[in-house]
Amino acid sequence: MLCAVMHLKQIDSDPASDTSTRAALVQLSLYRKAGPSGRTRVAVELSDAVRETAVAGIRRRHPEYSERDVTLAFLRLVYGLGK
Repeated sequence: MLCAVMHLKQIDSDPASDTSTRAALVQLSLYRKAGPSGRTRVAVELSDAVRETAVAGIRRRHPEYSERDVTLAFLRLVYGLGK
C-alpha cells in the first residue's frame, strides 16, 4: 500500500494530470489484478492505438500519399529517419 500512496502523491503533484486520486487508485488496482500478461496486453493495445492515430494523422494531412509514402512518413516521425 505504501507504493500506491507514493504513486498517488506523484499523480497529485503533477499539474498536468487529469486523473483524480480515486480514479488512479481504481486503475492501479485493475492493473495489479490483470497480472503481467494483462498489463502487457493493455500496453500492446495502447501502442497499436497510438500507431493507428499517427498513421491516420499522416493520411489526413497528406491524402495524396501512397501506402509506401505513409509508411515512410510514419518511420520518419517515429525514428527520425531522413527523407
